[in-house]
Amino acid sequence: MTHPFIIVDQHDVEAEKTLESLRLFPHLNCLGIFKNDETLFAFLLSKKPSLVFVAENAFQNDQGPLSFDSLGRIHEYLSNDIYFIYLSSLPNDAFPAIQAGFSDYLITPLKLHLLGNSIARFKSKVPLKNSAYLAIKSYSDYKFVKYADIIYLKADNNTTDIVLTDGRTTTAFNTLKYYQENLPSHFVRIHKSYIVHIEAVHRIHFSQAKCYLNNGEIIPISPNYRSSLEYILDHLQL
Repeated sequence: MTHPFIIVDQHDVEAEKTLESLRLFPHLNCLGIFKNDETLFAFLLSKKPSLVFVAENAFQNDQGPLSFDSLGRIHEYLSNDIYFIYLSSLPNDAFPAIQAGFSDYLITPLKLHLLGNSIARFKSKVPLKNSAYLAIKSYSDYKFVKYADIIYLKADNNTTDIVLTDGRTTTAFNTLKYYQENLPSHFVRIHKSYIVHIEAVHRIHFSQAKCYLNNGEIIPISPNYRSSLEYILDHLQL
């Protein structure tokens, strides 16, 4: 599972530089890059991203909804679950930014180790919001599947087949690697083509490289994912 974030920056090139640095952190998911205008405020109200990076240039025209003066009021609308990080080339901006309600402050250009420290502080203060459902998007259509109803996921080129306890299979237009990085910890990759729900495992046969599931299916396991299999055994206390 990932933390959704947005970037607020008036300059497209600088915003892309910030995004490039953030791509090194796989548990962050970018929802978009915004200017400091009414579309930003509407998005904050409707989507409530966990993390917002605000560049100093976002305040240059003094006309957007986001400013040092307005951040406190915005916190009241959005709740304190949104973590604002101010990005500036000016070290002297740090104290007024924190006073205004920013949770953290980073000097630009970004240094990777300082960015990592800031994200670690964010993750310790804003835990992931647990959900019982997986949202599967297909063009403009969304399906919602309970995690408890998933037995395993199977790679099929650039899509993924999701096999459910009632015998249905639904196709998602994401790769298996995407789900490996975003599913909760009780889903484990045991093969280049399979992710399994731990609680759906009935038996693991190491010498035959087979995993037996509660629905009667048998799927292959790979020596490359030995640590994943040991994790399953530890989880099930076998």
